[in-house]
Amino acid sequence: MLFLNRLNSFVLKKLKLILNRDIIMYSDWSYGLIKVVNEKRNILLQSETLAVIRDSFPKATFHFLVIPFDDDLDTIYDLNDGHLDLIDEFELLGINVVEATGNKVENFAFGFHAKPSMRRLHLHVVSKDFNSQCLKHKKHWNSFNTDFLVPVEKVRNELKSNGHVQQLSDETLQKLINTPLKCNTCSYIPKHMPDLKKHLITHLPNYIDKNSSFLSLFEKNG
Repeated sequence: MLFLNRLNSFVLKKLKLILNRDIIMYSDWSYGLIKVVNEKRNILLQSETLAVIRDSFPKATFHFLVIPFDDDLDTIYDLNDGHLDLIDEFELLGINVVEATGNKVENFAFGFHAKPSMRRLHLHVVSKDFNSQCLKHKKHWNSFNTDFLVPVEKVRNELKSNGHVQQLSDETLQKLINTPLKCNTCSYIPKHMPDLKKHLITHLPNYIDKNSSFLSLFEKNG
């Protein structure tokens, strides 16, 4: 299977045109991702089986989703060791879109939610600055900064070792969502979300390259 390892000028021009459009929103929220990916105008990058779209409610400066065009997989618990190539493809397409932003791959988190709210399996590719107007609640923060977000590498390793991904209990998931707030970069303990969001701005230069030529195109903070 062919992948987009490098982005040529034609692809980047097409990407610019797509990013200047608004994402179509749908009322049936749980199936929203499926409907969005079925609209070609929303696709930023793609392989034969996967597409990259913007998260409609980004929780950081850059927040992308990698999602299959046609698949009956809803969560990581539907995966088995026969899906290892698919996991590699998820990650590779995520790396491609990060490289298109002009930022470092290590400044992004690549992971699947342990209990997703949207139908169809999708990989979150999100910059670690978490500077966004859409990041409003403690549950938003903890869904990306605790084990509630299962790293793509952990999924790959569990599939190789066990042939499946171990499912967390509802009790464990609730504890993760209720975890006390803590900065993801330093030891700062915020009093509440507004305090955390103010503090996160001090770390913004660590994660986002202000000279990135695609910054203004990709960012959509609500």
